[in-house]
Amino acid sequence: MSRALSPRGQLALTSFDEPDSALTIRSGREVAALAEALYLRMFVMALGGMMMMCGLVVVAALVRTQNADYVRTAALAIGFALLAGLALRVPRTVYFAMRRRPVLSLAAPMLALLGLIIDGVGYSPLSYTAAVSTAYPAFACGRRWALAAATLISVGALTAATLSSGWEALNWVGQGTVGYFVWALVLAGLAESFARLVMRLPQAQTPPPVPPPAKVANLAGDPPPSEPDPSDHPVAKERSREPTPSTTRLTARQLQVVALLADGLRAEQIALQLGIATSTVYRYVDRARERTGVSSGSELVALAIREGLVPASTHKPAADSRPDP
Repeated sequence: MSRALSPRGQLALTSFDEPDSALTIRSGREVAALAEALYLRMFVMALGGMMMMCGLVVVAALVRTQNADYVRTAALAIGFALLAGLALRVPRTVYFAMRRRPVLSLAAPMLALLGLIIDGVGYSPLSYTAAVSTAYPAFACGRRWALAAATLISVGALTAATLSSGWEALNWVGQGTVGYFVWALVLAGLAESFARLVMRLPQAQTPPPVPPPAKVANLAGDPPPSEPDPSDHPVAKERSREPTPSTTRLTARQLQVVALLADGLRAEQIALQLGIATSTVYRYVDRARERTGVSSGSELVALAIREGLVPASTHKPAADSRPDP
């Protein structure tokens, strides 16, 4: 995969295998859409993974020895598989419903917890489907909601085990609940890393900076200039120690909002584009400013353009993007 500027100043992605086919990035909308398409694809994979896991649960129920009820376990697993199959028929609708109302992403973990409790917390293979259910909030809503799902399943499982088997259940059930948190963090981290990578792919290669005439003269063997170096000034040295603003610390969701701001979209339009609440857009902008160290939304957009996140030729100042306080 290579990246370059097209003759019209647009960013283009070109495959090494098919150099004639290029994906031209014309706006911040398309940059944000790259990450959104990846999140949606991973969400669809999670739905498919749930169906596969339900099949494995039915097989695992055959060798279950303690508190076994094959019909009960198989019925619950088939029910979860049917729900995942229904969601696969309208994945975009389900995905953006969770994006708009993140609390909806906890519905699947709650159902998985209910099935786990019905089948028996201690020995049920439905614990695997409970772990997979944390992928829905991880891919649709992010790390916080994935951890919320893991917390919900863990607290519910520990409570049910304690009520049914006493306090000694905390020892053997508590060790298993740690896996829910690890799984949630791994899934959310992978989604975040892949989305950031995809959004960085369209960035054009930044040309090397042109050295000032004084340094060019030194490289050519000429005598050094007689005027003092401005970088030796105390004020310049103090400024050089200040951290340089960069978008590398921004999350994929924050990069999406910044890219759409650079397109001139207002907060309400960005919320509609990403399927999130307007207040969430404001929160992403505020956190992006804090992480980059810039003082205004205009500087945030200029930083994104300077680092090649979006093509500079497509930038349109927004009438009311509310990036500034």
